[in-house]
Amino acid sequence: MKKPLLILTSTLTAVAVIAVGIAGYNFYKNANTRVQVFPVSMISTAPWGSDDSSYGIITTDLTQDIYLKENQILEHILVHEGDTVSVGTPLLQLDNTLANLDLEMQALSIDNIDLQIESVNRDIHYLETAAPVNQNDLNILDSLNVSLQPQKRILLSSPGTELSDPDAIVYRLDNQTVLFLKDGTRNIYTVKCAPETIITSEFLYRIMNIDPETGRKLGEPLVLFLQIPSMDKRIYLDGYTFRIPEEFYEMTLYDFMQLPDIPVTESSSESYSESNPYNGISSSERDKQLKEKKNQLTNLTIDRKEAVLKYEKMRREVSSGTILSTVNGQVKITGDVENVVNASVPLITVTSQDGFYLKGTVNELKLDQIEVGHTVTVTNMETGMIAEAKITSISDYPVSDNNNSYGTNPNTSNYPFTAYLEETAGFKNNQSVSISVQTGETSSTSAIYIPLAYIRDEGGETFVYIADENNRLKKQVVDTGAILYGYYQEIKSGLTSEDLITFPYGKNVKEGVKTETVDSPSMY
Repeated sequence: MKKPLLILTSTLTAVAVIAVGIAGYNFYKNANTRVQVFPVSMISTAPWGSDDSSYGIITTDLTQDIYLKENQILEHILVHEGDTVSVGTPLLQLDNTLANLDLEMQALSIDNIDLQIESVNRDIHYLETAAPVNQNDLNILDSLNVSLQPQKRILLSSPGTELSDPDAIVYRLDNQTVLFLKDGTRNIYTVKCAPETIITSEFLYRIMNIDPETGRKLGEPLVLFLQIPSMDKRIYLDGYTFRIPEEFYEMTLYDFMQLPDIPVTESSSESYSESNPYNGISSSERDKQLKEKKNQLTNLTIDRKEAVLKYEKMRREVSSGTILSTVNGQVKITGDVENVVNASVPLITVTSQDGFYLKGTVNELKLDQIEVGHTVTVTNMETGMIAEAKITSISDYPVSDNNNSYGTNPNTSNYPFTAYLEETAGFKNNQSVSISVQTGETSSTSAIYIPLAYIRDEGGETFVYIADENNRLKKQVVDTGAILYGYYQEIKSGLTSEDLITFPYGKNVKEGVKTETVDSPSMY
């Protein structure tokens, strides 16, 4: 009668031995698993040609049509029917009052998105560093009806005064004050202040970009947000429209805020609190909220990019209060001066009479680096003849495809531009040419471009896998830039040529796995 029991015992023992054996084998296998890594320099490349290259068409027939939009008011038409004009001739003058108001609203929109991004990043930081509790502890707390609502966050003003620190509180605003440019913009700045911060007249002239002695305009005005964290306020100063009060010398920001027509709005510039409001959250709830916050951050980043592009377009329109001719030709008044807002009929048309013009495109990543008046290099693809052309206009709207661009990110847009060729020898009408846009930036020989296949993107986070100081695999977050030749992507930060990298896919590729340095890249 004891025989079945003996068989059962033997079977259980055998199963246990097998299980221990499998576990031991897996432990041995994992302990001895090695992922091959190799220097980044083995797979990186440098641009061998211009990543600003594109293709265009030479033409002798070009027409400039000028339309007025609803937020633009005509002040004066500066030319007459039949006038012959050249590139740069003023054609009409606009009253940009309404356009300035739209520009102000768009700048505020960018700042609001920045505040939301700051808030989401703060929540992500809290969630990633929160100390969770297990489910049993939560059940006990639930039975006691204890609420785990996040604690009220404490506003902490930065005590630092170092000028290079964007979180430092500045106590005097003058010509020497360091301003911090908002990412992606050309003239929107921010600086953190206190109610007792002194604002001076020379600082206001600086914002307006006007010489205080002569009243002469020195350049494009600045747009500035004076953040006052201790009051949860911000002051918006628009150099395009701001006028210095009479007999103004200097005063505190608290008194400055009391002046008429000084735009003051609420802000949400909370800093990190010493206490984590998410401590005590369950692991599952933390993971859920963390995923939601990262998705929200991705959407906000996209919204911000669109808002900046819209702002830059509006800024160029406001800066060009005087519309200039972009061609050498003859003027025709085609619109109704009394009713100029008509989307179907241009107010003024200038038809080219002589000279060669170039129609090309510039990628949006380089759009903020070129302006009307910049030079492009043109190469005749048939003869090899090289000439220079000066940009006369840049469209506010992108083309529908990127077929004429080379080596650019396929997920970005290209904007048409027109340029004028003074030297026409060696070129003819409707001829295809290669264009190199001189953006004024020198190409860095230390820039890292690695194959796209080595970069992963999950939940809005871009990363690679590299070996750490203990020869263990770790996930390294990187900041990426432009795509080169459609195959390589620029790594702006987070990776060096000396780092040891691996192909980021495969069952063994995970953090903590041991690495083995090899002399050649892994195949994929």
